[in-house]
Amino acid sequence: MLFRVLPLPSKTSNSPIKSQLIMAFISIVVYVVAHPIFAFLVYKKAFGVFTNPGFLLSTLILGITLTISYWHSRSIWSPVVIHWIVVIVWLLIFDGYSKLDL
Repeated sequence: MLFRVLPLPSKTSNSPIKSQLIMAFISIVVYVVAHPIFAFLVYKKAFGVFTNPGFLLSTLILGITLTISYWHSRSIWSPVVIHWIVVIVWLLIFDGYSKLDL
């Protein structure tokens, strides 16, 4: 939440659209980059997956989707639910568990 919601304008913000787009771009880039950093620092078994270009592209698309979801709902809960649905589907249906060596 630190780098996904806090940089984005609040419901009451009157900041210009250009400013909002810049903050969204920064937030999405940090979101994508945080995955390989997490794997490198915390969960080394996931490094191969979290640095895979296909995974990073999927993470980028998900980050954009989550940002749009937040902008529409102005609630943290819609992107949180979407994120966890995607993670659970990837783990259970698309064999994410074996890719992460869990």
